[in-house]
Amino acid sequence: MMKKIFFVFVAVFGIMLNAQEAPKHIPESTDLVGFWQQCFLLKNSEGNKILRPSGNYKVINPDGTFYTFMIVPQNNGAVQIPVILQYGTYKIQDDGQFTEHIIKHAMNPSFSNTNSELRYKKIEGDDTIVQEYRNENKVWIPEIWRRVSFKDMSKKTNLIF
Repeated sequence: MMKKIFFVFVAVFGIMLNAQEAPKHIPESTDLVGFWQQCFLLKNSEGNKILRPSGNYKVINPDGTFYTFMIVPQNNGAVQIPVILQYGTYKIQDDGQFTEHIIKHAMNPSFSNTNSELRYKKIEGDDTIVQEYRNENKVWIPEIWRRVSFKDMSKKTNLIF
């Protein structure tokens, strides 16, 4: 009887180990989890629309946490400084909608300890999303975010961004 219990225990334990999902690394993600850079849609001199990257970044971790930061240039041309703007947790409601719980917000402390309903859609494969949030007037405000990709820096041909 003890042998049967032992083998059942080993079998259940083995199944549980195999059923666990492999850890998701941010550079390999194709969903909302990722390292994102905010971009702005501008027109160039020929009138074509182009995405211009900003210094704002958002990291959405697989563990349900996120933070945003920006790179601040110094007035004297010295090294740029990253500044965390906000951090918190998120929960995906359904495909295309999620809620952020902002724990702390550096630019506007009144946003600290609040929830923000957001929606998003992919616009260029898995690498660009339009994320929208509602402002105080309940109007959806769009933001464009492009996934920061992993680049193999060992090859000279891949050094151009």
